[in-house]
Amino acid sequence: MHFSDNAVIFAAKAQRSEETPEVRDIASVFASNSLWKPVDETTCCDFSLNGSVFAWSLGQGFVGILTNGDDKHVDFESPFHGLNSCTRVIDCGENVTSLVFLPRIAGSKKCDHDALLATGLRRGPIKVWNALTGDVCNILFDHTSRVTSLTFAPKGLNLLVSSSHDKTLKVWDMADNGNMCMTMRAHKQSINACAYSPTDSQMLASVGGGREVFLWNLTNKRRTGRPTQLLGHRNDVRSCAWSPDGALLATGSNDSSVIVWDVVSKTKVITLGHMCPMPSSIYAGGANGHWVSCVAFSRDGTKLVSTCEDDRARIWHLYDNHISVDEIPLSKVATRCTFSPNGKYAAIGQADGSVKIMCDSNVKIPSLAHLSRMAARKDTKQDKLQTIGQTLPYLINQYLRYRC
Repeated sequence: MHFSDNAVIFAAKAQRSEETPEVRDIASVFASNSLWKPVDETTCCDFSLNGSVFAWSLGQGFVGILTNGDDKHVDFESPFHGLNSCTRVIDCGENVTSLVFLPRIAGSKKCDHDALLATGLRRGPIKVWNALTGDVCNILFDHTSRVTSLTFAPKGLNLLVSSSHDKTLKVWDMADNGNMCMTMRAHKQSINACAYSPTDSQMLASVGGGREVFLWNLTNKRRTGRPTQLLGHRNDVRSCAWSPDGALLATGSNDSSVIVWDVVSKTKVITLGHMCPMPSSIYAGGANGHWVSCVAFSRDGTKLVSTCEDDRARIWHLYDNHISVDEIPLSKVATRCTFSPNGKYAAIGQADGSVKIMCDSNVKIPSLAHLSRMAARKDTKQDKLQTIGQTLPYLINQYLRYRC
């Protein structure tokens, strides 16, 4: 499908996919507790890198861990019932506002295992856990407000980057006992999310209030230049996610849209509208009932999941002959979403500590053309891509740039 400049695809007008995904529910542990009210809670969720462990915040500072007990991918085919869903429960001591699984930190006695979980907390600390045993591996202090997002560098650099409502990003060297190496400042308002490029250890994205979308170029763990700002959203930006080849960046905003950017040309590839028609400027900058809270790419880059204030979660199939959308209703406001490594599950964290799992039993193998494009973009540096693109035939150049 050819994407023209500034193309907009509306969820209400997009075709529905041929097979509707099944839905599994992980109930809120505290749903029956009348004394608990979800104040300043964010139901985060993530899969370990090999998919064998799933973690989500239960509320009241607790994190639930689900695993099969071996290296096999966690299975969501059986029903879940409250605490019986959890293989282990970890008490983090205060509200969990972000979490992410980290790769094995070679050479570190406490962190040299495959179930390393970092949790960002409401008052600013970051606690790193062995998710299988519940042991604390490290505690990182420097943020002065809630930690909104955590992301880990690719290519074995062992760097963790955190974002916070204190308007800063911080770089932590996990191979050096979690030493804080650098504080990055450019945002004028609270930072809502950050994400490392999966293919470029120097490229980092961050988003926040005031329509801010920044691309950072980290020279090393202690130096960075001024970020490049991407202009296009008309309200606060809440989430960002990279395609697996590092070619595209998706950002979700309170203006009811998800913008997919080409990070080389710094231009829009496509806009995914959750409200049809798009709200006018006066409503896009305020309450419109369709704030997008989170976005995430699948590991093969063919699907994107988004959650919205209209109590819907959507999986966008971007590279079929026609863009199609799967929609499921949500019982509570969604706060986080993520795909499993095998692409079979999309996990949706809801504000009351419950999780919805969208199951796709028939995961399609991407086309050879798409896999070739991903391989080419993953292995080609940005400056070389711009040079090579000028010598390629028009359609091949457009395909490599995700324009068709």
